[in-house]
Amino acid sequence: MSTGPYDVVVVKYGSRLSRRSEVFHNHAHSGLPDAEIAMDYYFWVIRGAGRVILVDTGFAASVGERRGRTVHADPRDLFPALGIEAADAPTIIVTHAHYDHIGNLAAFPQSPLIVARAELDFWRGPLSRRGEFGALTEPTEVALLLAAEDEGRVTAVDAAYDVAPGIRVIVAGGHTPGQLMVEVQTRTGTVLLASDVVHYDEELDTDVPFAFLSDLPELYRAFDVVRAARAAGTTILAGHEPGILNRYADRVPGLGDLTAIVGASPDIALERTSS
Repeated sequence: MSTGPYDVVVVKYGSRLSRRSEVFHNHAHSGLPDAEIAMDYYFWVIRGAGRVILVDTGFAASVGERRGRTVHADPRDLFPALGIEAADAPTIIVTHAHYDHIGNLAAFPQSPLIVARAELDFWRGPLSRRGEFGALTEPTEVALLLAAEDEGRVTAVDAAYDVAPGIRVIVAGGHTPGQLMVEVQTRTGTVLLASDVVHYDEELDTDVPFAFLSDLPELYRAFDVVRAARAAGTTILAGHEPGILNRYADRVPGLGDLTAIVGASPDIALERTSS
């Protein structure tokens, strides 16, 4: 098992309740029963080796409320408590351009961004405003992302790309044209931030994807990549799986109810949940 200098902070800032028939693709033909299902909303922070890298920025609290989501904390209020200051212009990995992943980019007007080129190209095109594509985005937020590219702050990637030693982004596609995953070498092994390639863990076992996608064959191929990583011992963090925080004992001090640390560092002060 690979080990590296980082840990990953999983930050839960929102949630909602839905039904399985609403969140899984072609649920009526899946043979799976319908029932209520929870969804958690996360962003992630990679820390170590003198680096703090933000993976996505969550939804804007006002947008989440308008869309009927429960807001547990405004991400903008959480960033400083996680050691993320706009003045430091932290690198931000943008996994894709949906509203719940780029909602607070405006808080980081100088940050360099890492985004898949296919993602940028799609959201610049006319199809991005049609149907469910447009419904899953906020136009002003997409405009900020594209403006960052125009300003020269974006590294557009076409394939696997090493952000830093031990941190790699992987272009997966399927959910959106340029969906990214992030592979991190932590002190306890490899962690794959699947983002929305895999919303729920069960998708890998049932082969039933999330309801919203751009390319079903590409998503199935991405599933296979994630399954192979899981079989090799990689820890998979699905993008919206409820209860992920309960799997880990280590917390960011002061944010115990909203965070969990994966691959915890012995040199970072932690709070631990009682076992």
